[in-house]
Amino acid sequence: MSLILAIICIVIFIMTINSAAKQVVEVKIVDYHTLKPIKNAQVLVAQSGIGFIGGRFVWGQYYKYTAAANSDGTIHAKNLSDDSVFIRVDHNGYISLLGTYPIKTIITLK
Repeated sequence: MSLILAIICIVIFIMTINSAAKQVVEVKIVDYHTLKPIKNAQVLVAQSGIGFIGGRFVWGQYYKYTAAANSDGTIHAKNLSDDSVFIRVDHNGYISLLGTYPIKTIITLK
């Protein structure tokens, strides 16, 4: 009985830490030469680990958010829990870019 109680306490503790750490990823995509925003760039933001999906606690999952950059060249991905995420950016006429970035970043495409 005490083992079950200990496991429940650990899970609640992890859930509390993880829910408090949720962050919004903000990515701005700009042209390398002009520094002007690139509208409609296709952006994938991904992360793996523990977290919440649909209000349920999960672990060992892969989270992804895809969007087209708005007219300012930005996208916002919500409910990710790390300080860095994997980002892939694609747009016709530019070299695709992928890597690990901080949650608030400006990415330049050539």
